[in-house]
Order: sequence, then structure tokens, then C-alpha cells
Amino acid sequence: MKKLTLLLLALAVVFHSKAQGTLIDGELVHGDSLRTYKLYIPDACDGSEAWPLVLALHGFGLDAEFMMILSDMNAVADTGHFLVAYPQGLVCLWAV
Repeated sequence: MKKLTLLLLALAVVFHSKAQGTLIDGELVHGDSLRTYKLYIPDACDGSEAWPLVLALHGFGLDAEFMMILSDMNAVADTGHFLVAYPQGLVCLWAV
């Protein structure tokens, strides 16, 4: 499984398009947990109108960074006129 994940990451990096917007590393507290996320804002978004927000959720064992690279949603957001948030999931101690 680890080899497959590394292979997918390598392929995603090779074929990753160059999005032009702003990437923000954010965090918030929910309950007693510090939650982190990445937020992509296309350059065309100037704040003068509301834009939709798409949540791109990674699968178990992956992370927000990997999801952002693998999905290439930033490039899609540039043309589709929406923001993309990549929330980082919590570690499940029972699964480690």
C-alpha cells in the first residue's frame, strides 16, 4: 500500500499543473482539537462577489497536501470559479 501511495504521489507531482492563485495554510480549534487546512483562492476571486467553496477530503492514511496534489483541484478552481479547502483529518489512534 505504501509503495502504491508513493507511486501515485510521484505521478501527481510529474503531471501537476501550475495553478495561479493563493494558497493559505489555516487552522482552527473545534472542541479540543486543533484542525488544520489548506485553502486555495484563485486569482480571479477579488472578494467583490460570493464564490462557492468545495471541500476536497482525503482518504484514510493520506493527508491534505497529498489530496491537493493528487486531485489537481486548484487548476479546476481557476477555470470553474470556486475556492477549494483541503481539511486535514485527525489521526485515529485505534487504527495505528
